Amino acid sequence: MSAPVQTEYGFHLILLEKALPPGRYPLEEALPDLEEALKAKA
Repeated sequence: MSAPVQTEYGFHLILLEKALPPGRYPLEEALPDLEEALKAKA
C-alpha cells in the first residue's frame, strides 16, 4: 500500500493488486480481468 497521496479531492491510499508486463493487450485477452474487476466493485 502506498503512502497517503493528496489530490484536490482529499487524501487517498493506493493498493496495487496486479502488475502486468508493459505492452498492449488485445481486448479479448483483457476483457475477463476487466469484467472481474468491475463485478468486484459492484
